[in-house]
Amino acid sequence: MKGNKRKKVLVDKVAQTKYAVAVVLYLIIYTVIISFLIYLPTITVLSEKTAPLEKKIEAANQFFFLEKRYLPVVLLVMIAMALHSVTITHKFFGPIFRFKEAARSIAEGKMAERVLRRKNDYLKDFEVEFNNMVNALNMRFLEISNLTLKNYKIIEELKNAKESEITKERISQKLEELKSNLEEVERLVIKKR
Repeated sequence: MKGNKRKKVLVDKVAQTKYAVAVVLYLIIYTVIISFLIYLPTITVLSEKTAPLEKKIEAANQFFFLEKRYLPVVLLVMIAMALHSVTITHKFFGPIFRFKEAARSIAEGKMAERVLRRKNDYLKDFEVEFNNMVNALNMRFLEISNLTLKNYKIIEELKNAKESEITKERISQKLEELKSNLEEVERLVIKKR
C-alpha cells in the first residue's frame, strides 16, 4: 500500500453516486414528511376561514419562527448527511475497488497480489478471507508446478535413457510415478468436497 490516503473521492463513481442519490432522496422524503407534520398545525390554523384573527397571527408568527429556525437546520443536516454518506461509501467502495484490482491481477497470473485495507476501511473479514484464498491458491499453484517439474524430469530421464540401460521394471516404475503425480495434480486442480 503506497499511502494511507485515497487520491480519489469517488473510487466507484457509478455505485457511490447511486448510493449518495438514494441517501439524498431518503433525506428529502424524511424532511418533507417531518416538515409536513411540524407545519401542519400552523397551516391548518392559517387556512381556517373561521379562525379568530389572534390565532391566525399567532400561527403566522409560529410559521415564520419555524421558517427561520427549522429550515436552515434541516438543510444543513441534509448537506452534512449527504457528505457523510460519501465518506461512508468511501470506506466500503475503496476496499471493493482493491478487491477488483487484486482479482484482475490474479487473473493475469500475478499470484502474489494481496488486498490491504486502510485502517478505518470496512470489509476486514473479506480482506482476511480473500487473502487466505490467494494464499491457498498460491500453495496449490506451487504444488502443481513442483509436480509438473517432476513429471518433466521423469519424461526426460525416460527419453534420454538408452535401451540397454533401462529395464522394463524401471520404465514401469517411472510410469507409475508419472501416473501418481498426475493424479495428485488432478486432486489439486479438481478438489472434491
